[in-house]
Amino acid sequence: MDKNYNFIDESGNAEFFGKGGKQLWLEEGWHPLLIMGLAQTEDRKLLRKEIMEIHEEIVNDPLYKGIYSIDNKSHYFHARVDHPEIRAAFFQFLKRRTDFICYFVITYKNPDLFITNFNKSATKFYFNCVKKLLELSCFNKSKKHHFYLSQRNKTTNERFAEVIKDALVLEMSEDQLDYQAEIVKSSEYPELCVIDYVLWALQRYLLKGEKRFLNALEGKINLIQVCDGKDDKINIYSLSDFLSLRG
Repeated sequence: MDKNYNFIDESGNAEFFGKGGKQLWLEEGWHPLLIMGLAQTEDRKLLRKEIMEIHEEIVNDPLYKGIYSIDNKSHYFHARVDHPEIRAAFFQFLKRRTDFICYFVITYKNPDLFITNFNKSATKFYFNCVKKLLELSCFNKSKKHHFYLSQRNKTTNERFAEVIKDALVLEMSEDQLDYQAEIVKSSEYPELCVIDYVLWALQRYLLKGEKRFLNALEGKINLIQVCDGKDDKINIYSLSDFLSLRG
């Protein structure tokens, strides 16, 4: 049976309340977005192998010796903390590839909707965004699907599997989708670097208006869903249409 591999990560967080019920949206440093991203590939072995190879090349290259992020054992590449030269090298690597496609859900965090729709549960809000992300892609029942969620919070494999079932299996009517769901560490799954970097490019555009990183990945981003946060309205865009929203 053919296999399909899906790597999921996020930028931002699902939290609205802090300790003692503190309303985080009133605090300095409030991040108003939760962006969920999925990178999909059918050739996981090759992608994994070549990410590890380029990482080894950079680690052994005297040009990059002493750069902190390369010596960090908690990940292979991580766009937010990587040195600009490392980031440029990995973007060039991604730009050349034709073996993955990405999907995104951008949610503007509205405290009123959060309280009304999710009863102040950050976990429910988070996995609702995961569910919307999964619904953007088609999952063929003739394939076995593997889902890997980057470990960022206290979620469980069981809860993750439930969300996949809600999002996908019910669409198959009585036919069960063959899938496996795991929450994994980025230090053990170099494939997660792909979605981490494309998430960073998307966030860079949203926060700073810088298009060049997204433009470099043209053809690798399929759909972007935006939940505006005002009335739970949802719009779905191609990359070119999404970029045209700002003119």
